[in-house]
Amino acid sequence: MSKAASTPPVAAPGEGQGADTGLRDTELLDKLEQEAAGAESPPPPPPEGEVSTGQLVGMILGPGFAILAPNWKVTDAEIDQLGKLYGALLDKYVPDLKTAYGLEISAVLVTAAVIGPRLMVPRHAEPKKDAPAPAADARAG
Repeated sequence: MSKAASTPPVAAPGEGQGADTGLRDTELLDKLEQEAAGAESPPPPPPEGEVSTGQLVGMILGPGFAILAPNWKVTDAEIDQLGKLYGALLDKYVPDLKTAYGLEISAVLVTAAVIGPRLMVPRHAEPKKDAPAPAADARAG
């Protein structure tokens, strides 16, 4: 058997893997380069109605900045960017975070929602001061 007979034919551009997966040639090349470099593909988007890890992080960061550093005036866009970035990191290093710690995350979010706005309010009402007693000079008259 000759060497040429055992080599599969080379597919023309647009045929073969790119056509089978529905990817354009450049997308296929990018995917193959990522796989060759050992890079993990980004996590798939959450199913419809499910909150992404980035959104969860944003839900924690928003009240956190509002409570701990209100003068920083961190915008919603900045919180969204931070949430997406740290959400991606959590998805990479702790992929089962939401399934393993979903209850704990919910508890933190609800606690922040309830207590957060009240943190700057004194816990106890200031005692009411009685009307000032008339001065001794006013009685001796």
